[in-house]
Amino acid sequence: MKQLFFLTSLILIFLSACDQDEIIDDKKETEINEVDDSIAAQNKLVNNWTYDLMSLYYYWEDELPNLNSVGSADPLDFFESLLNVEDHWSYMVDDYAALNAELDGVPKSMGYQPKFYLFQNGKVNNVMIVVEFVFPGSPADLAGLKRGDIILQIDDAYLTTKNYYNKYSQESYIVTLGNLNRQQNKLELTDTKISLNATVITTDPTIYSTVYDTMGIQIGYMVYTDFVTGIDNAFLETIDEVVDEFNAAGVDELILDLRYNGGGSPEAAAYLASAIAPVANVENKDVLIHLTYNEGLTSYYAQQYGLNSDAFLYHFAENKHNLDLNRIHFLTTRGSASASELLMIALAPYMETVLVGDTTYGKFTGMYVMGDIDAKPAHNYGILPVVMKYENSLGFTDFYDGLIPDILLYDDLIDAPAFGDTSDEILSAAIDHILNLTSIQRALVKPHFNEIVPKQFELENNLMIRHRQNE
Repeated sequence: MKQLFFLTSLILIFLSACDQDEIIDDKKETEINEVDDSIAAQNKLVNNWTYDLMSLYYYWEDELPNLNSVGSADPLDFFESLLNVEDHWSYMVDDYAALNAELDGVPKSMGYQPKFYLFQNGKVNNVMIVVEFVFPGSPADLAGLKRGDIILQIDDAYLTTKNYYNKYSQESYIVTLGNLNRQQNKLELTDTKISLNATVITTDPTIYSTVYDTMGIQIGYMVYTDFVTGIDNAFLETIDEVVDEFNAAGVDELILDLRYNGGGSPEAAAYLASAIAPVANVENKDVLIHLTYNEGLTSYYAQQYGLNSDAFLYHFAENKHNLDLNRIHFLTTRGSASASELLMIALAPYMETVLVGDTTYGKFTGMYVMGDIDAKPAHNYGILPVVMKYENSLGFTDFYDGLIPDILLYDDLIDAPAFGDTSDEILSAAIDHILNLTSIQRALVKPHFNEIVPKQFELENNLMIRHRQNE
Protein backbone atom coordinates (compact mmCIF):
# COMPACT_ATOMS: atom_id res chain seq x y z
CA MET A 1 0.00 0.00 0.00
CA LYS A 2 2.80 2.34 0.83
CA GLN A 3 4.44 1.66 -2.51
CA LEU A 4 1.18 2.25 -4.31
CA PHE A 5 0.63 5.44 -2.40
CA PHE A 6 4.14 6.58 -3.24
CA LEU A 7 3.59 5.90 -6.91
CA THR A 8 0.30 7.71 -6.86
CA SER A 9 1.96 10.64 -5.17
CA LEU A 10 4.57 10.78 -7.88
CA ILE A 11 1.87 10.80 -10.49
CA LEU A 12 0.04 13.57 -8.70
CA ILE A 13 3.22 15.61 -8.39
CA PHE A 14 4.03 15.05 -12.03
CA LEU A 15 0.58 16.10 -13.11
CA SER A 16 0.73 19.14 -10.89
CA ALA A 17 4.05 20.14 -12.48
CA CYS A 18 2.57 19.78 -15.96
CA ASP A 19 -0.38 21.95 -15.05
CA GLN A 20 1.99 24.55 -13.61
CA ASP A 21 4.16 24.55 -16.76
CA GLU A 22 1.06 24.98 -18.88
CA ILE A 23 0.03 27.95 -16.77
CA ILE A 24 3.54 29.45 -17.12
CA ASP A 25 3.59 28.77 -20.89
CA ASP A 26 0.14 30.32 -21.26
CA LYS A 27 1.34 33.37 -19.37
CA LYS A 28 4.44 33.67 -21.55
CA GLU A 29 2.35 33.27 -24.69
CA THR A 30 -0.02 35.96 -23.44
CA GLU A 31 2.91 38.27 -22.73
CA ILE A 32 4.41 37.58 -26.17
CA ASN A 33 1.07 38.26 -27.82
CA GLU A 34 0.74 41.49 -25.88
CA VAL A 35 4.24 42.52 -26.98
CA ASP A 36 3.43 41.61 -30.58
CA ASP A 37 0.20 43.62 -30.39
CA SER A 38 2.11 46.56 -28.91
CA ILE A 39 4.74 46.43 -31.67
CA ALA A 40 2.06 46.16 -34.32
CA ALA A 41 0.21 49.16 -32.87
CA GLN A 42 3.43 51.19 -32.71
CA ASN A 43 4.34 50.23 -36.28
CA LYS A 44 0.90 51.29 -37.49
CA LEU A 45 1.28 54.62 -35.70
CA VAL A 46 4.66 55.24 -37.32
CA ASN A 47 3.43 54.10 -40.74
CA ASN A 48 0.44 56.45 -40.56
CA TRP A 49 2.77 59.31 -39.68
CA THR A 50 5.09 58.37 -42.54
CA TYR A 51 2.33 58.11 -45.13
CA ASP A 52 0.78 61.42 -44.07
CA LEU A 53 4.11 63.24 -44.47
CA MET A 54 4.92 61.55 -47.77
CA SER A 55 1.48 62.55 -49.08
CA LEU A 56 2.28 66.19 -48.33
CA TYR A 57 5.99 66.54 -49.10
CA TYR A 58 7.23 63.74 -51.36
CA TYR A 59 8.39 64.98 -54.76
CA TRP A 60 6.61 62.05 -56.47
CA GLU A 61 3.54 62.38 -54.22
CA ASP A 62 1.16 61.93 -57.18
CA GLU A 63 2.58 58.42 -57.74
CA LEU A 64 2.30 57.15 -54.16
CA PRO A 65 0.33 53.89 -53.77
CA ASN A 66 -3.28 54.50 -52.78
CA LEU A 67 -3.70 52.71 -49.44
CA ASN A 68 -6.88 52.05 -47.48
CA SER A 69 -4.78 51.02 -44.49
CA VAL A 70 -1.05 51.37 -43.83
CA GLY A 71 -0.88 48.07 -41.94
CA SER A 72 1.61 47.14 -39.24
CA ALA A 73 4.66 46.23 -41.33
CA ASP A 74 8.11 47.16 -40.12
CA PRO A 75 8.34 50.97 -40.67
CA LEU A 76 11.60 50.73 -42.62
CA ASP A 77 10.09 48.19 -45.01
CA PHE A 78 6.88 50.22 -45.30
CA PHE A 79 8.83 53.36 -46.19
CA GLU A 80 10.77 51.50 -48.90
CA SER A 81 7.48 50.30 -50.39
CA LEU A 82 6.38 53.89 -50.97
CA LEU A 83 9.39 55.03 -53.01
CA ASN A 84 9.22 55.91 -56.69
CA VAL A 85 11.35 53.86 -59.09
CA GLU A 86 13.34 57.02 -59.93
CA ASP A 87 14.12 57.65 -56.29
CA HIS A 88 17.48 56.23 -55.21
CA TRP A 89 18.01 58.66 -52.35
CA SER A 90 15.12 58.83 -49.87
CA TYR A 91 15.60 56.85 -46.68
CA MET A 92 14.36 56.30 -43.15
CA VAL A 93 16.30 55.96 -39.89
CA ASP A 94 15.35 54.27 -36.65
CA ASP A 95 17.64 56.51 -34.56
CA TYR A 96 16.62 60.11 -35.18
CA ALA A 97 18.70 61.34 -32.23
CA ALA A 98 21.88 59.84 -33.69
CA LEU A 99 21.10 61.40 -37.07
CA ASN A 100 20.72 64.82 -35.47
CA ALA A 101 24.05 64.38 -33.70
CA GLU A 102 25.68 63.61 -37.04
CA LEU A 103 24.06 66.64 -38.70
CA ASP A 104 25.26 68.81 -35.82
CA GLY A 105 28.77 67.51 -36.41
CA VAL A 106 29.05 65.73 -33.05
CA PRO A 107 28.58 62.02 -33.85
CA LYS A 108 29.96 59.07 -31.92
CA SER A 109 32.73 57.94 -34.22
CA MET A 110 36.31 56.78 -34.54
CA GLY A 111 36.86 59.69 -36.87
CA TYR A 112 37.94 58.15 -40.16
CA GLN A 113 36.13 57.97 -43.49
CA PRO A 114 36.34 54.54 -45.17
CA LYS A 115 36.24 53.43 -48.76
CA PHE A 116 35.49 49.75 -49.39
CA TYR A 117 37.06 47.59 -52.09
CA LEU A 118 36.85 43.95 -53.13
CA PHE A 119 40.07 41.99 -53.46
CA GLN A 120 40.97 38.41 -54.33
CA ASN A 121 42.32 36.55 -51.31
CA GLY A 122 43.21 33.12 -52.65
CA LYS A 123 39.95 31.74 -53.99
CA VAL A 124 37.82 34.06 -51.86
CA ASN A 125 36.61 37.61 -52.45
CA ASN A 126 37.31 39.68 -49.36
CA VAL A 127 36.71 43.34 -48.54
CA MET A 128 39.34 45.87 -47.56
CA ILE A 129 38.98 49.39 -46.23
CA VAL A 130 41.09 52.28 -47.49
CA VAL A 131 41.08 55.46 -45.40
CA GLU A 132 39.94 58.53 -47.34
CA PHE A 133 40.67 60.97 -44.52
CA VAL A 134 40.92 61.26 -40.75
CA PHE A 135 39.41 64.04 -38.65
CA PRO A 136 42.15 65.89 -36.77
CA GLY A 137 42.17 65.06 -33.06
CA SER A 138 39.82 62.07 -33.46
CA PRO A 139 40.51 58.63 -31.94
CA ALA A 140 41.69 57.40 -35.34
CA ASP A 141 44.07 60.34 -35.70
CA LEU A 142 45.46 59.95 -32.19
CA ALA A 143 45.92 56.20 -32.78
CA GLY A 144 48.02 56.87 -35.87
CA LEU A 145 45.60 55.95 -38.66
CA LYS A 146 46.15 58.11 -41.72
CA ARG A 147 44.83 58.85 -45.17
CA GLY A 148 45.65 56.08 -47.66
CA ASP A 149 46.05 53.35 -45.03
CA ILE A 150 44.79 49.90 -46.02
CA ILE A 151 42.79 47.92 -43.44
CA LEU A 152 42.76 44.20 -44.26
CA GLN A 153 41.48 42.78 -40.98
CA ILE A 154 39.27 43.76 -38.06
CA ASP A 155 39.84 41.83 -34.83
CA ASP A 156 42.24 39.48 -36.69
CA ALA A 157 39.57 38.41 -39.20
CA TYR A 158 39.33 39.19 -42.89
CA LEU A 159 36.21 41.06 -43.99
CA THR A 160 33.61 39.44 -46.23
CA THR A 161 30.81 40.92 -48.29
CA LYS A 162 28.38 39.69 -45.63
CA ASN A 163 30.07 41.00 -42.49
CA TYR A 164 32.24 43.96 -43.48
CA TYR A 165 29.82 46.76 -42.65
CA ASN A 166 28.78 45.31 -39.31
CA LYS A 167 32.42 44.82 -38.33
CA TYR A 168 33.31 48.35 -39.44
CA SER A 169 30.34 49.79 -37.51
CA GLN A 170 31.38 48.40 -34.12
CA GLU A 171 32.33 50.93 -31.47
CA SER A 172 35.59 49.20 -30.57
CA TYR A 173 37.98 46.99 -32.55
CA ILE A 174 41.56 46.39 -33.61
CA VAL A 175 42.53 46.84 -37.26
CA THR A 176 45.43 45.15 -39.02
CA LEU A 177 46.97 47.18 -41.81
CA GLY A 178 48.01 45.90 -45.21
CA ASN A 179 50.41 46.93 -47.91
CA LEU A 180 50.06 46.93 -51.70
CA ASN A 181 52.96 45.34 -53.54
CA ARG A 182 52.57 47.36 -56.73
CA GLN A 183 55.03 45.26 -58.73
CA GLN A 184 52.95 42.14 -58.16
CA ASN A 185 49.67 44.05 -57.69
CA LYS A 186 49.22 42.01 -54.53
CA LEU A 187 48.04 42.88 -51.03
CA GLU A 188 50.24 41.83 -48.13
CA LEU A 189 49.26 41.65 -44.47
CA THR A 190 51.57 43.61 -42.15
CA ASP A 191 52.28 43.34 -38.43
CA THR A 192 50.84 46.79 -37.75
CA LYS A 193 47.77 46.71 -35.53
CA ILE A 194 45.84 49.78 -34.36
CA SER A 195 43.25 49.77 -31.58
CA LEU A 196 40.26 52.05 -32.23
CA ASN A 197 37.44 53.16 -29.92
CA ALA A 198 34.53 55.38 -30.91
CA THR A 199 33.83 58.53 -28.90
CA VAL A 200 31.72 61.64 -29.42
CA ILE A 201 33.84 63.85 -31.66
CA THR A 202 33.56 67.19 -33.44
CA THR A 203 33.61 66.75 -37.21
CA ASP A 204 34.43 70.22 -38.51
CA PRO A 205 34.44 69.67 -42.30
CA THR A 206 37.29 72.11 -42.98
CA ILE A 207 40.02 69.62 -42.17
CA TYR A 208 42.97 71.17 -44.01
CA SER A 209 44.01 74.44 -45.64
CA THR A 210 47.24 75.98 -46.92
CA VAL A 211 48.59 78.52 -49.40
CA TYR A 212 51.09 77.78 -52.19
CA ASP A 213 53.35 80.57 -53.45
CA THR A 214 54.11 79.29 -56.93
CA MET A 215 55.59 81.38 -59.77
CA GLY A 216 54.32 84.51 -58.04
CA ILE A 217 50.75 83.19 -57.82
CA GLN A 218 49.17 82.66 -54.41
CA ILE A 219 47.03 79.51 -54.54
CA GLY A 220 44.72 78.69 -51.66
CA TYR A 221 43.92 75.03 -51.04
CA MET A 222 41.11 73.86 -48.76
CA VAL A 223 39.76 70.38 -48.00
CA TYR A 224 36.05 70.40 -47.17
CA THR A 225 34.41 67.08 -46.30
CA ASP A 226 30.75 67.82 -45.49
CA PHE A 227 28.22 70.63 -45.81
CA VAL A 228 27.25 71.11 -42.19
CA THR A 229 26.97 74.37 -40.28
CA GLY A 230 27.72 73.00 -36.81
CA ILE A 231 26.11 73.95 -33.51
CA ASP A 232 25.60 77.74 -33.41
CA ASN A 233 27.23 77.91 -36.88
CA ALA A 234 30.61 77.01 -35.42
CA PHE A 235 31.78 75.35 -38.64
CA LEU A 236 30.90 78.42 -40.70
CA GLU A 237 33.22 80.40 -38.46
CA THR A 238 36.04 78.04 -39.46
CA ILE A 239 35.36 78.95 -43.10
CA ASP A 240 35.60 82.62 -42.10
CA GLU A 241 38.98 82.01 -40.47
CA VAL A 242 40.38 80.23 -43.52
CA VAL A 243 39.06 82.91 -45.89
CA ASP A 244 40.66 85.62 -43.74
CA GLU A 245 43.98 83.75 -43.81
CA PHE A 246 43.74 83.41 -47.60
CA ASN A 247 42.97 87.10 -47.99
CA ALA A 248 45.89 88.01 -45.73
CA ALA A 249 48.14 85.89 -47.97
CA GLY A 250 46.82 87.62 -51.09
CA VAL A 251 45.31 84.48 -52.59
CA ASP A 252 44.67 84.81 -56.36
CA GLU A 253 43.32 81.30 -57.03
CA LEU A 254 41.43 78.68 -55.00
CA ILE A 255 41.45 74.89 -55.12
CA LEU A 256 38.52 73.44 -53.20
CA ASP A 257 38.88 69.72 -52.50
CA LEU A 258 35.44 68.07 -52.50
CA ARG A 259 36.62 64.57 -53.39
CA TYR A 260 35.10 63.02 -50.26
CA ASN A 261 32.16 65.38 -49.73
CA GLY A 262 28.81 63.62 -50.17
CA GLY A 263 26.61 66.65 -49.53
CA GLY A 264 24.64 68.11 -46.66
CA SER A 265 23.02 71.45 -45.88
CA PRO A 266 22.28 73.95 -48.69
CA GLU A 267 22.70 76.73 -46.10
CA ALA A 268 26.33 75.69 -45.70
CA ALA A 269 26.73 75.50 -49.48
CA ALA A 270 25.27 78.99 -49.94
CA TYR A 271 27.53 80.36 -47.20
CA LEU A 272 30.63 78.85 -48.79
CA ALA A 273 29.57 80.14 -52.22
CA SER A 274 29.26 83.62 -50.76
CA ALA A 275 32.81 83.37 -49.41
CA ILE A 276 34.22 82.51 -52.85
CA ALA A 277 32.30 84.34 -55.59
CA PRO A 278 32.88 87.82 -57.04
CA VAL A 279 31.94 90.36 -54.38
CA ALA A 280 29.60 92.18 -56.80
CA ASN A 281 27.38 89.09 -57.13
CA VAL A 282 27.46 88.51 -53.39
CA GLU A 283 26.51 92.07 -52.55
CA ASN A 284 23.78 91.98 -55.20
CA LYS A 285 22.46 88.78 -53.58
CA ASP A 286 22.12 87.09 -56.95
CA VAL A 287 20.28 83.77 -57.24
CA LEU A 288 22.32 80.65 -56.56
CA ILE A 289 19.70 77.93 -57.04
CA HIS A 290 15.99 77.52 -57.67
CA LEU A 291 13.95 74.75 -56.00
CA THR A 292 10.94 72.90 -57.45
CA TYR A 293 8.45 70.82 -55.43
CA ASN A 294 5.37 68.69 -56.01
CA GLU A 295 2.25 70.51 -57.20
CA GLY A 296 0.56 70.75 -53.81
CA LEU A 297 3.65 71.97 -51.96
CA THR A 298 4.44 74.46 -54.73
CA SER A 299 0.95 75.92 -54.44
CA TYR A 300 1.15 76.09 -50.65
CA TYR A 301 4.58 77.75 -50.54
CA ALA A 302 3.58 80.19 -53.29
CA GLN A 303 0.49 81.29 -51.35
CA GLN A 304 2.29 81.47 -48.02
CA TYR A 305 5.57 83.07 -49.06
CA GLY A 306 5.50 83.99 -52.77
CA LEU A 307 7.34 82.49 -55.74
CA ASN A 308 10.36 84.74 -55.20
CA SER A 309 10.73 83.82 -51.55
CA ASP A 310 13.41 81.78 -49.81
CA ALA A 311 11.11 78.78 -50.12
CA PHE A 312 12.03 78.62 -53.81
CA LEU A 313 15.32 80.49 -54.08
CA TYR A 314 18.74 80.46 -52.46
CA HIS A 315 20.72 83.66 -52.92
CA PHE A 316 24.25 84.73 -52.20
CA ALA A 317 24.32 85.95 -48.62
CA GLU A 318 26.23 89.13 -47.84
CA ASN A 319 29.55 88.02 -46.36
CA LYS A 320 32.44 90.22 -45.25
CA HIS A 321 34.69 87.14 -45.37
CA ASN A 322 34.91 87.00 -49.17
CA LEU A 323 37.75 86.07 -51.55
CA ASP A 324 36.25 87.92 -54.55
CA LEU A 325 37.55 85.38 -57.07
CA ASN A 326 36.82 84.99 -60.77
CA ARG A 327 37.87 81.33 -61.00
CA ILE A 328 37.82 78.22 -58.81
CA HIS A 329 39.20 74.70 -59.26
CA PHE A 330 37.19 71.84 -57.72
CA LEU A 331 38.78 68.46 -56.99
CA THR A 332 36.19 65.72 -57.56
CA THR A 333 35.45 61.99 -57.41
CA ARG A 334 32.33 59.86 -57.68
CA GLY A 335 31.91 60.63 -53.99
CA SER A 336 31.41 64.35 -54.71
CA ALA A 337 27.63 64.55 -54.52
CA SER A 338 24.51 66.62 -53.96
CA ALA A 339 25.45 69.83 -52.11
CA SER A 340 28.96 69.54 -53.59
CA GLU A 341 27.44 69.43 -57.07
CA LEU A 342 25.03 72.21 -56.09
CA LEU A 343 27.96 74.46 -55.21
CA MET A 344 29.68 73.71 -58.53
CA ILE A 345 26.70 74.44 -60.75
CA ALA A 346 25.51 77.38 -58.61
CA LEU A 347 28.83 79.20 -59.04
CA ALA A 348 29.19 78.40 -62.76
CA PRO A 349 27.06 81.35 -64.03
CA TYR A 350 29.16 83.84 -62.05
CA MET A 351 32.76 82.61 -62.31
CA GLU A 352 34.93 80.13 -64.18
CA THR A 353 34.66 76.69 -62.60
CA VAL A 354 37.24 74.01 -63.43
CA LEU A 355 36.69 70.41 -62.32
CA VAL A 356 39.72 68.18 -61.85
CA GLY A 357 39.39 64.48 -61.02
CA ASP A 358 36.64 61.93 -61.65
CA THR A 359 33.01 62.41 -62.74
CA THR A 360 30.78 63.38 -59.81
CA TYR A 361 27.92 61.35 -58.37
CA GLY A 362 24.96 62.95 -60.13
CA LYS A 363 22.31 64.07 -57.64
CA PHE A 364 20.13 67.11 -58.22
CA THR A 365 17.48 66.45 -55.58
CA GLY A 366 17.13 67.47 -51.95
CA MET A 367 15.28 66.16 -48.94
CA TYR A 368 13.76 67.28 -45.69
CA VAL A 369 14.92 65.69 -42.45
CA MET A 370 11.76 65.03 -40.44
CA GLY A 371 11.23 63.45 -37.04
CA ASP A 372 8.06 63.12 -34.97
CA ILE A 373 9.38 64.43 -31.65
CA ASP A 374 5.87 65.11 -30.32
CA ALA A 375 4.52 61.61 -31.03
CA LYS A 376 2.56 59.82 -28.31
CA PRO A 377 3.66 57.18 -27.65
CA ALA A 378 7.14 58.41 -28.54
CA HIS A 379 9.24 56.82 -31.27
CA ASN A 380 12.70 57.54 -32.63
CA TYR A 381 12.10 57.14 -36.36
CA GLY A 382 12.94 59.86 -38.85
CA ILE A 383 12.34 60.11 -42.58
CA LEU A 384 14.39 61.83 -45.26
CA PRO A 385 12.23 61.89 -48.39
CA VAL A 386 13.16 63.62 -51.63
CA VAL A 387 11.10 66.80 -51.56
CA MET A 388 12.67 68.96 -54.24
CA LYS A 389 14.85 69.24 -57.29
CA TYR A 390 17.35 72.07 -57.68
CA GLU A 391 18.69 73.97 -60.69
CA ASN A 392 21.11 76.87 -61.03
CA SER A 393 20.17 80.40 -62.08
CA LEU A 394 20.41 79.37 -65.75
CA GLY A 395 18.09 76.38 -65.29
CA PHE A 396 20.77 73.68 -65.41
CA THR A 397 19.74 70.45 -63.67
CA ASP A 398 19.05 66.74 -64.32
CA PHE A 399 22.73 65.76 -64.53
CA TYR A 400 21.92 62.09 -64.06
CA ASP A 401 25.39 60.95 -65.09
CA GLY A 402 27.21 63.43 -62.87
CA LEU A 403 29.34 66.44 -63.74
CA ILE A 404 32.16 65.60 -66.13
CA PRO A 405 35.54 67.07 -65.12
CA ASP A 406 37.63 69.28 -67.36
CA ILE A 407 40.71 67.28 -66.40
CA LEU A 408 39.86 63.60 -65.96
CA LEU A 409 41.93 61.72 -63.37
CA TYR A 410 41.23 58.75 -61.12
CA ASP A 411 41.78 59.28 -57.40
CA ASP A 412 44.41 56.65 -56.48
CA LEU A 413 43.61 56.49 -52.79
CA ILE A 414 45.90 53.60 -51.80
CA ASP A 415 48.99 55.00 -50.06
CA ALA A 416 47.63 58.46 -50.86
CA PRO A 417 49.87 61.30 -49.68
CA ALA A 418 48.76 63.66 -46.92
CA PHE A 419 46.50 66.54 -47.88
CA GLY A 420 48.54 69.40 -49.31
CA ASP A 421 51.37 67.20 -50.57
CA THR A 422 51.86 68.16 -54.23
CA SER A 423 52.73 64.57 -55.12
CA ASP A 424 48.95 64.12 -55.00
CA GLU A 425 48.25 63.69 -58.73
CA ILE A 426 44.89 65.46 -58.77
CA LEU A 427 46.04 68.41 -56.65
CA SER A 428 49.15 68.72 -58.80
CA ALA A 429 47.06 68.73 -61.99
CA ALA A 430 44.95 71.61 -60.64
CA ILE A 431 48.06 73.61 -59.75
CA ASP A 432 49.54 72.97 -63.20
CA HIS A 433 46.32 74.16 -64.84
CA ILE A 434 46.43 77.35 -62.81
CA LEU A 435 50.04 77.91 -63.87
CA ASN A 436 49.17 77.21 -67.53
CA LEU A 437 51.57 74.26 -67.68
CA THR A 438 49.47 72.67 -70.40
CA SER A 439 52.39 70.73 -71.88
CA ILE A 440 52.23 68.24 -69.00
CA GLN A 441 50.26 65.18 -70.13
CA ARG A 442 48.46 63.05 -67.57
CA ALA A 443 46.96 59.62 -68.11
CA LEU A 444 43.79 58.40 -66.46
CA VAL A 445 45.00 55.92 -63.85
CA LYS A 446 42.84 52.81 -63.61
CA PRO A 447 41.83 51.59 -60.15
CA HIS A 448 43.62 48.59 -58.70
CA PHE A 449 40.48 47.12 -57.14
CA ASN A 450 36.72 47.27 -57.59
CA GLU A 451 34.95 49.62 -55.21
CA ILE A 452 31.81 48.59 -53.35
CA VAL A 453 29.44 51.09 -51.75
CA PRO A 454 27.28 49.97 -48.81
CA LYS A 455 23.70 51.23 -48.90
CA GLN A 456 24.32 53.33 -45.79
CA PHE A 457 27.02 55.29 -47.65
CA GLU A 458 25.03 55.50 -50.87
CA LEU A 459 22.22 57.17 -48.95
CA GLU A 460 24.57 59.71 -47.41
CA ASN A 461 25.01 61.42 -50.79
CA ASN A 462 22.25 63.86 -50.02
CA LEU A 463 21.20 67.47 -49.87
CA MET A 464 19.37 67.78 -46.56
CA ILE A 465 17.20 70.49 -45.01
CA ARG A 466 15.94 70.07 -41.47
CA HIS A 467 12.21 70.47 -41.36
CA ARG A 468 9.78 70.01 -38.47
CA GLN A 469 6.45 68.35 -39.11
CA ASN A 470 4.45 71.37 -37.98
CA GLU A 471 6.22 73.86 -40.24
